[in-house]
Amino acid sequence: MESYEIRTPTWSSGPIRVASTRRHRRLGLRRATGAGGLALRTRSVHTFGMARPITVVACDRNGRVLRAKRIKPRRLFFVPCAALIIETFRRELPKVGATVEVWLCKNGQRATGDGGRATGNGRRATGDGRR
Repeated sequence: MESYEIRTPTWSSGPIRVASTRRHRRLGLRRATGAGGLALRTRSVHTFGMARPITVVACDRNGRVLRAKRIKPRRLFFVPCAALIIETFRRELPKVGATVEVWLCKNGQRATGDGGRATGNGRRATGDGRR
């Protein structure tokens, strides 16, 4: 599974994976170890079954950050206009209104050079390809 890094000018998600199967979406970060994260095409996530707080970032289909919050265990996070939600254990929050960039990572490290950048506006992260 490929890993990505979601970034704004002042924030970085660290390496994340896209939850592409029902099982990955259901488990979320519950069994994750380390600083990895998860990207989900959804409008809501919950932290039931989590042992520690997570940072949750909701983005619209244009890659703009709609809401970012640190969520404690046993909570629900819902953003009606979200196309993508990023879950990570990082404590920092991106600024609301910032546009995200998606970078392809190789072996857990951000790829360098022109081939490392997937897109400049988050379209690949949401997968819809619309403008």
